[in-house]
Amino acid sequence: MIPCVLVGDLGPNPAPLAEALWALARQHRLRVRAAFLLTYARGAHYLDREFLAADGALDQMHAVLGRDVLPRDALFLRRVHADGAAIDDDWEPAHTLAWNEARWATALAALEAAGDDPVVFTLLGGRRRSMSALDAVAFQLLARPQDRLLDVRVSDTRVEGGSGFFFPEQRVPLVRSRGGDLIDARTVAVRLIDLPVPKLRRLLGERVPATYAEALARTDAAVERTPPMLTIDLAARSVRVGDHPVALPARQFAWYATLASNRCTSADDGTISADDFEAHLHRTLHRMKRLDPTWAASSGPVAKLLAVPAAASASPWAAIAPNEEWSSLRSTTRKLVRDAVDKLGLAESVASLFVPAHAITHVDKVKLSLSRLPLDPSRIEVLPAP
Repeated sequence: MIPCVLVGDLGPNPAPLAEALWALARQHRLRVRAAFLLTYARGAHYLDREFLAADGALDQMHAVLGRDVLPRDALFLRRVHADGAAIDDDWEPAHTLAWNEARWATALAALEAAGDDPVVFTLLGGRRRSMSALDAVAFQLLARPQDRLLDVRVSDTRVEGGSGFFFPEQRVPLVRSRGGDLIDARTVAVRLIDLPVPKLRRLLGERVPATYAEALARTDAAVERTPPMLTIDLAARSVRVGDHPVALPARQFAWYATLASNRCTSADDGTISADDFEAHLHRTLHRMKRLDPTWAASSGPVAKLLAVPAAASASPWAAIAPNEEWSSLRSTTRKLVRDAVDKLGLAESVASLFVPAHAITHVDKVKLSLSRLPLDPSRIEVLPAP
């Protein structure tokens, strides 16, 4: 069997822990070589009384699976302390913080002990929903590719909650539910449900934070720096930044869509020079026209450019509009996009990525205007895809 390490918040009932150990071994060929558990007074009490006591659930499991499945000395129990005393709830804000930090420390200890072995984050908290929710958060922020988040389920809910059921192969198979039903443990199936939640460890940077508070701060900062998706729909002639529409007139939309498309398809950084301006805009206009044959450009220069056949060479374009008109189109597009994005409340460093950048260079002493969209291509979606 493959060795692994288990970590989780333990509620008052130790049965989910026994069920998880048994199902990991029998169904997944994973041998839990160590377990790191965070709990409170009731959880510790029933763990000692029902799981760790002589001839309890752990001894019965060792008789079936072998003593290398969670050796007795490899179970590490942590209690939460605040102001020097153990605490049993997270009702008060200070106690919530203490629980979060203890949970983080427990998970870090499990990861350190695991080395390259997988860590199984297991939901064992029972009805205390904050345990399960924050266990999932710890998994999202700390999990490596080989780690898993699992929920423990039984096929017969009558055995939940102190019925005496621990795993299907326990020594005494007949257990009685709280409602008085006699149930054969051998007929109860234990299922481990893989929970496919996003793994966000990369948001924490190269060094894993030592505290949960630092992890939250780093995550918030990383999310703040991550720009939303820019969606350009050529058929609908619409722009969206995340969930927010950005209204642009048709001619400004065409130029903005041109920059976005070139950013996605160009082998370099998507820069378009003034010398190539008409060619790029011409291609975008004809894509829009193919998607909606009824659309007609109302702007004089844009309408004249669209009137040039799609396969035409660059020679007819010189007479369409002077550079000043195209320069005005570029500058008005920048202003309209800047004004719209400024209203979204994004960080300045993020908002600026959506605004077309303008630069001047000189080639052979000739002044050349350059335009590009700074946003990373992975954050741009042009519909329909070319």
